[in-house]
Amino acid sequence: MDKLAEEPILEVAGLTRYFDIGRKQLVHAVDGINLSVSEKEILGLVGESGSGKSTLVKSIVGEITDYQGTISNIDATEICYLPQDIEDPPFLTVEEICKLGFYKNSNEVDKDVVLESLLDTCGISSISKSSFTDISTGEKQRAWLVFALAQGKDVIIMDEPLSSIDSDSRETFYSLLKDICDMGKTLLVITHDIDMARKYSDSLIVLSKGRVSFSGPTTELTKNKMNKLVD
Repeated sequence: MDKLAEEPILEVAGLTRYFDIGRKQLVHAVDGINLSVSEKEILGLVGESGSGKSTLVKSIVGEITDYQGTISNIDATEICYLPQDIEDPPFLTVEEICKLGFYKNSNEVDKDVVLESLLDTCGISSISKSSFTDISTGEKQRAWLVFALAQGKDVIIMDEPLSSIDSDSRETFYSLLKDICDMGKTLLVITHDIDMARKYSDSLIVLSKGRVSFSGPTTELTKNKMNKLVD
């Protein structure tokens, strides 16, 4: 069965949130957003600054509650959210940071065995004893991904995970995300890089000024449509 045709693991309907700026003027952060995320897929959430991405995601993970509309099929506690530009924890090794993810894992697992497997999957076994502050930006992203996977959540949301690394590293990281989906995880990746999102995501949501300007499988986003979206 096509993964995009399966029962969604996360569904958002009519999500609307606005700010009262006085003098009876309302500014919509998001306006009638609908989205559906299927199991074991990568959904790319694309939009410029101010497009409504942050409001949408913070509503999904429960940081914002004063919205209109519905968010269904999964509880916020079953979602792992990795925000953009996480501050480097001082004095900790890569392994120690990754292990912290297990504190949010309610399943009975052999932590050492699972951690070894995750470090290997994400390609950072060789630096597990290194100080987190001494490794590269790309390696840090992989470590945070292990931290997220250690939590055992079904859905992982990553906010601009690749904004500060080079294009070759982005390609490699997106390939890794594909492997993570094959492990049974569902990923929502927030990015401004529509080309990379189109290449590696199963489906896309493109936001502009708080509204959806494109929603659907990446195969439906032709170059012509994409050029109109980014013009």
